[in-house]
Amino acid sequence: PDFSTYEGVKQVANVDTGVSLHSLMRVSHIHLFGIALVALGIGLIFRFALLPVWFQCTLTLLPFVAIFTDIAAWFLTKWDPIYAYTVILAGALLGLSWAMQITISLYQIWFLRCRPEEKREK
Repeated sequence: PDFSTYEGVKQVANVDTGVSLHSLMRVSHIHLFGIALVALGIGLIFRFALLPVWFQCTLTLLPFVAIFTDIAAWFLTKWDPIYAYTVILAGALLGLSWAMQITISLYQIWFLRCRPEEKREK
């Protein structure tokens, strides 16, 4: 580009506002329903874990809150770029909560020998 003229500078100085609102709506619906179904599947398996009720309910609900926050922040980022940090934090929260759910579930499936309330017969 020619930076010696106004027209040359104008070509490279355009502000990129991201994808259109229509494209954002389409992609967000696909992500919202797809990721929510994955969270539902992981959450259903996790509900069989032997944990305190408050912890299990919190950790089951956390991915859904993170998904909603993440996708809502996509739209907010369109108007103010500071919300991009919210997208990153919500994605990290989603990954952390899924990692905890999967790790706890697999640990109890593979290594937990019996339910704590059951007594072993010798």
